[in-house]
Amino acid sequence: MAGAVPATLPDTAAGRLAEELIHHVNADKPEQMRRRAPTILSADVALSD
Repeated sequence: MAGAVPATLPDTAAGRLAEELIHHVNADKPEQMRRRAPTILSADVALSD
């Protein structure tokens, strides 16, 4: 697993969102990620990406 969130993320809405996403990627089980991913990924991202 990846390490802790780097302290270089900005204290902005985008930085806090990134920190939350990194936390989930590091901590969630695969099934949780499969359920969560479609709700956070852009519909513009191709399914093959």
